[in-house]
Amino acid sequence: MFDASPYPDLRILDQVAPGPALAAALAGIDAEAVTPEGRGAVMRAHQRMAAHYSSRMYADMVAISLAVHQREEDPARAEHASASEIQQALHLTRHKPDHP
Repeated sequence: MFDASPYPDLRILDQVAPGPALAAALAGIDAEAVTPEGRGAVMRAHQRMAAHYSSRMYADMVAISLAVHQREEDPARAEHASASEIQQALHLTRHKPDHP
């Protein structure tokens, strides 16, 4: 399985900034064809992409909160409304699951 990898040196991924270019590079990698040594570079790149997407999501949360605070005069209501908007966008609930 790891005899002849079509990916000579995946450490090049360490030099690609997280974003569309790195996502495209990762999407084009056949994990079954990567050497064990190359898996570390691929794993690091996936982790950087995960952090990138998390930071984008948190920026969206801040933007929602700021927008709600601008239209709502009562700070307590603004906090509640912000939390509700974010929960709805992420399909979150305050309820515990029905199953044990």
